[in-house]
Amino acid sequence: MAIIILGKSPCALCGEILRASDDVVALPAFSYGKADPLWVFNDAGLHNRCLAADPRRSLVEEVVEELHARAGPGHRICVVCEEEVAHYAEHVMIPRLAHDEKHPLHRYRYTHLHRACVRQWGDVDHALDLLRKADQDGIAGLETLIETLEDHGSDVD
Repeated sequence: MAIIILGKSPCALCGEILRASDDVVALPAFSYGKADPLWVFNDAGLHNRCLAADPRRSLVEEVVEELHARAGPGHRICVVCEEEVAHYAEHVMIPRLAHDEKHPLHRYRYTHLHRACVRQWGDVDHALDLLRKADQDGIAGLETLIETLEDHGSDVD
């Protein structure tokens, strides 16, 4: 969730300082690439009026709702063993990396795995190939995810 310091933090859309008297919205981190048309909303604080006036509002709301529904507490179900991943140290998740439904990574959004189950996941090598390409395309923060999948699952170097 965005950290907002009222009186200091700017609105992600209009740039004005967010004040205690403002109706403010704090959005979670849900985007990993600057090419994503929703990047400006990622982990952002903004005026509710600015969000309400933005033509992307409904898409932002849809993406945040999907994040909560697919990655919130009680929804982190391992695709291999079908058990909940209850402990952070055991959790591997492929986040929403592509907004375009036609992008090959879109099908893996919010894939949850126990670290111990990665090797049994039938799609690990395919997902790794796509993640390596996405890493070259400038999607942020993929190095750790790629390393985790390689260390726990892939037989491919």
